[in-house]
Amino acid sequence: AVALDNAFMLTTAAFFGEGSDAIIGPASSGPTMNAQLVVKSVGIPQISYSATSPDLSDAGEYPTFFRTVASDAFQGKALAQFLKNDLSYNAICVVNALDSYLAKGAGAFVAAAFDLGMSVVKTIEIEENPTEDAAAAAKHLLDNQDCRIVFMMTQASAAGVVARHAVKAKIMGRTSGYVWVLPDAIAGNVEGVRATASVAGVLDDGTVVPAFDIDSAFTGSLGSIPLAPSGPEYDSFLAKYHAQTSTLGTCGGSNVDLLVGTCSCDATSDTAGNLFFQHDHDGDAATPDRCVGFIYDSEADGYDDGYPNSYTYYAYD
Repeated sequence: AVALDNAFMLTTAAFFGEGSDAIIGPASSGPTMNAQLVVKSVGIPQISYSATSPDLSDAGEYPTFFRTVASDAFQGKALAQFLKNDLSYNAICVVNALDSYLAKGAGAFVAAAFDLGMSVVKTIEIEENPTEDAAAAAKHLLDNQDCRIVFMMTQASAAGVVARHAVKAKIMGRTSGYVWVLPDAIAGNVEGVRATASVAGVLDDGTVVPAFDIDSAFTGSLGSIPLAPSGPEYDSFLAKYHAQTSTLGTCGGSNVDLLVGTCSCDATSDTAGNLFFQHDHDGDAATPDRCVGFIYDSEADGYDDGYPNSYTYYAYD
């Protein structure tokens, strides 16, 4: 709903009511699809730098959408080819979440595996945010299958929950005899996995599933992450990007609340006076606003993850 509302605002009310000529973002596939419902109706281009769902390749459904990253269909195909052609694996199990982005990515992997003559022994579907009992059920299904190669297509937070159960059952880790294959959504966000893996879970029957060390558990797993390109033009761009001044203001960290008298957000605004890097993230005028700027000299950024389609995303996200 947020992406839909903001797309409507950007195409009708931004720039003194003239509307945007183009939109960059959102980052994720689901919000991107929602925004395209509005954007395509006014015929302006929408470009995403990280929305990778294969669904977005449908030019009929998303006619004005472009992206600068490859579809997950390519990642799934590449991983299947690597497992078959380079490692000679033939039997695999698949764990995937049910939302469109993840299900389509897993589907691309399974289709490529079948094309290569591999055997997909079992496909296990879980919710995007699985409960402890759902993760335990997925673990139980894996534990009773004749496969030792597990492809897991979930978000990082869900992967931490599933991995906690897998470690407890001794089907993940260096000495487990299992190889877990982790796409970019997981391998590229290890800290997201750690956030849920490092907290013990409790099943409905009271059984405790202990926290674990993700670094040790992932030893022996295979991860897929995009490699940064290199070359004179890209290196020149990267140097200029990192040289930009941070827009976090004086608050000194990402996702921090603005405390009057202690620190301040970057005060840059557009010609209408709308602040780019300060946002009322909770809709409560009585609480401090939040700084939503960037730290350009590192890979980290400081925008508020709870508001990924903020006013500034068409210009800065």
